[in-house]
Amino acid sequence: MKTRTIFLTVTLAVLLSMVVVPTLAFAQENELHQDHGKPGDCRHQARIAHRWLAVSAETLGMDKSEFIKSLQSRQTPAQIAEASFSNGQALIDAIIAAEADLLAQAVDKNRLTQEKADEILARRSERATEWVNTGDRGMSKRCHRKTRTARHRLKIAAETVGIDTTDFVKAMREGQTPAEIAIANNSNGQAIVDAIVADAAERLAQAVTDGKLTKEDADARLAEIRAKATTWVEHGRPERDKKPGDTKPRA
Repeated sequence: MKTRTIFLTVTLAVLLSMVVVPTLAFAQENELHQDHGKPGDCRHQARIAHRWLAVSAETLGMDKSEFIKSLQSRQTPAQIAEASFSNGQALIDAIIAAEADLLAQAVDKNRLTQEKADEILARRSERATEWVNTGDRGMSKRCHRKTRTARHRLKIAAETVGIDTTDFVKAMREGQTPAEIAIANNSNGQAIVDAIVADAAERLAQAVTDGKLTKEDADARLAEIRAKATTWVEHGRPERDKKPGDTKPRA
C-alpha cells in the first residue's frame, strides 16, 4: 500500500515522458469515455492522477511539488491534509466537484448523457475516496509497469547528464527533448541512449543467467529497448498515430 502511495508521485514525470496530449477536444472526449484500468488507457489514468494532484494541492493551499514531496514521504493525501489543518473529506469533496464540473460540461455539449455522467462520477467518487484515504488509486498492472519504466528512464537520463531529475523533467515540460537537455549540459543524446541500453543489458543478462530468458530473446528485447530509447531521446515522447485530418504532430 505504501509503495502504491509513492507510485502516485511519478505522475508528473510520466505525463512528460509517456503522455502525448491530443487536441483539447479529443483529450476531453477520451477522458470522459474511457474508464480506469482498460487496456491502453495509461495516459488517461495519468491525466486523472495529474488533475487530482493539482486539485488536492490547491485545496490545501500548497504548491504541487510540495504536495508530491509529502506523498514521497509515504503520507496519504488525508494525512497531508490533516497536517495542513484540513481533512481528507475536504480533498474528496474538491476532487468530486472538479470531476462533476468536467462531466457537466460534457453533458451540456451532448458528449455524454446525464445517466452516463452520473455513472462515471459515482465510479470516480469511489476511487477518489480510496486514494485520499489510502494513497491507492488501483491503477492497472500494465500502467504500473509502464510508469516504473518511464520513471527509471528519466532517472538514468538525468544522472547521465549530471542534473537532478526534477530539473530534467522541468526542461522537458518547457519543450526540450532529452537530446537537447543533454547538449545544454555538456553531454549528448547518444550518451543517454547508451546509458539506458547498458542498464537494460545488465538486467537482461541476469535474466539469461537465471534461466528466465534465452540469449536470443534477450538480444531481441535489447534491440527494441535501444530503438525506443533512441526515439525518446531524439523526440521526447513516443510516436503515436495521427488521427485523420491532423496537420501537425501532437504535443
